[in-house]
Amino acid sequence: MAELENLISCVPFDLIVVKRWENTLSIIDPEKIYSTYTWYRNDKPIGDGQWWSAGSKGEKIPAGFYRVGLITKDGKVLESCSEYIDGPPETQTLNKTTVGTTYDAAGRLVTGKSGYKVLLRKAK
Repeated sequence: MAELENLISCVPFDLIVVKRWENTLSIIDPEKIYSTYTWYRNDKPIGDGQWWSAGSKGEKIPAGFYRVGLITKDGKVLESCSEYIDGPPETQTLNKTTVGTTYDAAGRLVTGKSGYKVLLRKAK
């Protein structure tokens, strides 16, 4: 079994992530084994909760490659494989935010999230 674990570099995205509604990605964790989550879109960190949302009802997850890094409660580090999600194209100018602030895909401040330096779209 150890040899098999060494061959697997990532967990298939759809085994640990489910798309809810049209705007949210969520970790499948019924046994609550994960303690840390880091969501990425096009290799840029976008969030750190058990779920990531593109915004309010009516918003859709923007097109891009998504993956999530996970740490289990016993310290094992896992990462999902990258998965392309087809959504609305990114058409707005990107700006850098400050550390300590997290924004959703629509450029709105998301409260209660620890900070990463992320790229965001300007809000309309």
